[in-house]
Amino acid sequence: MNSKDYQAWVTEPASGGGSRKFPGLRRTRSLTMNASRAPGLALGLAGEAGEVADVIKKGIRDHNTLGFDFNQAALLLELGDVLWYLVGLADSFGWTLEDIMQANFDKIESRRAQKAGA
Repeated sequence: MNSKDYQAWVTEPASGGGSRKFPGLRRTRSLTMNASRAPGLALGLAGEAGEVADVIKKGIRDHNTLGFDFNQAALLLELGDVLWYLVGLADSFGWTLEDIMQANFDKIESRRAQKAGA
């Protein structure tokens, strides 16, 4: 699956509990994207980011180390939830993941160029 297929899956209306293009994927929410959905999606994104931090925190707490002793399977699933909300939020403003990646790349490269010129 690529980012465009994933975004289409997240934002299409539920069709019998799954995606027509990816029948193995099950949806739990149906989205009608518009900017009025942004606050709920932003709060969902923040909550899921907290879940990512919680997985790392539990690894530090349970293993008393800052290494990679955490539940990586749980982390993968939580990052998927972050991605779901990110895609929904982006789509509510008409952006694709590619738009976000390009904007972030441009921002970081601009900062690098400014540091190099300073």
